[in-house]
Order: sequence, then structure tokens, then C-alpha cells
Amino acid sequence: MIKKQKYQNLNVFPHPKKVNRRKAYHSFTHSQNVFKAYPISVQFYTRKKIVPKIVLKRIKRAKKIKNINKIKKSIKFLRQPIKVKAKNLDIRKLRPYHDKVLIYGFDGSKPKKIRTDCKGRLEVITKGALPSTVFSEEKYSGIETQNQWRPLPAQDTSIQQTFSYVICNRGNHNALVRVESSPNLQDYIIELESILSPGNTIVLVPPHFLNYHRIAVKSETSDLPTSLDIFYQAQKIG
Repeated sequence: MIKKQKYQNLNVFPHPKKVNRRKAYHSFTHSQNVFKAYPISVQFYTRKKIVPKIVLKRIKRAKKIKNINKIKKSIKFLRQPIKVKAKNLDIRKLRPYHDKVLIYGFDGSKPKKIRTDCKGRLEVITKGALPSTVFSEEKYSGIETQNQWRPLPAQDTSIQQTFSYVICNRGNHNALVRVESSPNLQDYIIELESILSPGNTIVLVPPHFLNYHRIAVKSETSDLPTSLDIFYQAQKIG
């Protein structure tokens, strides 16, 4: 017979393997102590839940990942090419009504759809007024050629986007014309030179950029002058 005092100060019930279940049943049912005996079909257990050993073996603690390289090492096999064998693939040209693609822009706070007009053209809004084109022109009429080179006033072409010279021969004799360029209004370089016959017109465009350009004229034959009309025309973005 099991003594009551043996289990009074313990937090566990008698284990079924160490105690005779039949004796424990009779001794605890007739005692007035807190302990009670249960039928043999009910298993004795401790106040802590006993997890079977089989389950404990299956439960494993999750390993802490301290370095991202541990993850990278496990996916190295993805570098190898993947071969896919399939039939009846849907390979076709994209159609705007069937395959739609939306393009978004970012305004600094959230993405927004790119807008188009009724014809499908991209809408562009510029800040401020659009730049305008500024046209300038200089004309020299009735210039008489001489036996020596006669230079005309130079034009400041440093801020011009494009410019050209037009020379018209109004006289009866040939004339020599050329374009000269300079970086400082003192040293001039010959860019182009041509012969202009009576009644003809020629356009001269300097091939190089320098700050200043001018036209120089001369009679092809000595003592046979001719009259020329010279135009300088230029455009710049204002």
C-alpha cells in the first residue's frame, strides 16, 4: 500500500510504471487527501505536458541567418541555363488593342501615367515660354571692286546659330570674292574664295567657327571694276 505522505509535497502524480495501479486506485479513493486515483484506462501524467520523444526528434530549431552569403550559396545552381521543351507557343506580334502596355513617370511623390493627346502623341509641357528665333541681316549695295582686295566691315558671329553671305554681281565684269574669319578682328584667315561672273549670285558659308567673319572683294582683271550687292543673314535662338 502507498503512503500518502510520499506525494504530499510533490508536484507530480505517481508514474504508472513505478506504482501498482490497482493499489494506487484503492489507496487514493479512500483517502481524504487532495490526491485522487483514476481508473487504469487513464494514464498518469505530470502537470507539465509531456511531449512524446518521437515529436521532439522532428522539431528542430530554426537557424539564425547572420550573413546573406549563406543564402547566395544555396542558389548557385540557378546560374545554369534552363532548357524548356514545349509546343504551340504563343509567339506573335503585339497588338495595341490586345496587348496593352502602360508607361508611368515619377513626379517626385508617386507614379503617374504618361499622357497622350487624341492622336496618340506624347503630351509635353515646357516651363516658361518657348525660345524664339531671332533673325538679323546686313546689306551692302553698290560695292565697287578695285585692283586690290577691299574688305567689308566684320560681323560678330560668336552667338549666331547659323549665318551665310550672298553676293550678287550687278556689273559687267568678273569679280573675286572671299570669306575671311578672325578671332580678334586683327588676324584674318581666308576661308573660301570664288570667281563671280556678271549677272550671277553666289552663297558663301564659312566652314569653321570663329568670333568674327567678313567679306573681301576684288576685280579679277585690273582696271575692270564691277558692282556688287552683298547680304549677310543670320539666325540665333533668343
